[in-house]
Amino acid sequence: MAGAAKPRRKTPAAAKGHKLPEPIPEGFEVSDTYKKGWKIGPKIGSGGFGTVYFASEIGKKDYDYVVKVVSVD
Repeated sequence: MAGAAKPRRKTPAAAKGHKLPEPIPEGFEVSDTYKKGWKIGPKIGSGGFGTVYFASEIGKKDYDYVVKVVSVD
């Protein structure tokens, strides 16, 4: 017998050699490069590409957009 199978990771991780960005709390407000304001919503997922969150325009209640956050090394 060749050996036991390796256990699968329980939490997503970035691709080899990359670092995931720090988590952003729900409700945190950010602005884009055009100075437009956004409110961060629930996290959708993460992986080697970064982390994706639902987002809404500041002052609106519905999360009609998504934001991708990447770590810049």
